[in-house]
Amino acid sequence: AETTILVVHSYSEEWPIRNSIDQGLRRAFNSRRAGDVSVHVETLDSRRLPDRDYADLMLDYLRRKYQRIQPAVIVAVHDAAFDFLQAHRSELFSRVPIAVLLTRQRAIASDANVTAYWNTATFDRTVCAMLALHPGIRRVVVVNSALDNAALNQDIAKHLSRFGDRVAIDYIQNLPLDAALARLRALTPDSIVLHLRQAIDAGG
Repeated sequence: AETTILVVHSYSEEWPIRNSIDQGLRRAFNSRRAGDVSVHVETLDSRRLPDRDYADLMLDYLRRKYQRIQPAVIVAVHDAAFDFLQAHRSELFSRVPIAVLLTRQRAIASDANVTAYWNTATFDRTVCAMLALHPGIRRVVVVNSALDNAALNQDIAKHLSRFGDRVAIDYIQNLPLDAALARLRALTPDSIVLHLRQAIDAGG
């Protein structure tokens, strides 16, 4: 029998990592062990459309589309997709198990029917390597321009707090690309850049 899998992405196809994730999922779904599968792919794109009205429209769209389609499993790609599915789980897919890739570790109830994988943050180890290669560095500049970076900023601050007064930590965040580049061009030679995301272009 054919197995229905629903993939819900947080980010649009323009997001750099999206293509790599899609390729990995296709390889897994096309493997012999997966058997016959029917894959449905949806994208929230909530970074560009973060308002509540859009979320309500997406909820209504998914409810109508999958009224007669029952996935065997849902693959949620990154935090925004998972948060949306969890917030509306009773309305959409109350009994469907979710496998999710998260960008940060979080507590998930043992009876939530969720299998979570998360990227291990290595900000402190990355900076340690930088400082070992360039011991004269006195400033670390973190580039993190995105529309929903509060949680990631907390993780970064936690990881980089170990350096104390060894280096100053500055942030270039929530800026359009031109403004971020201008800040980077003005850096002094004793600076290094920890580049995370630049998700805001000139148009916002």
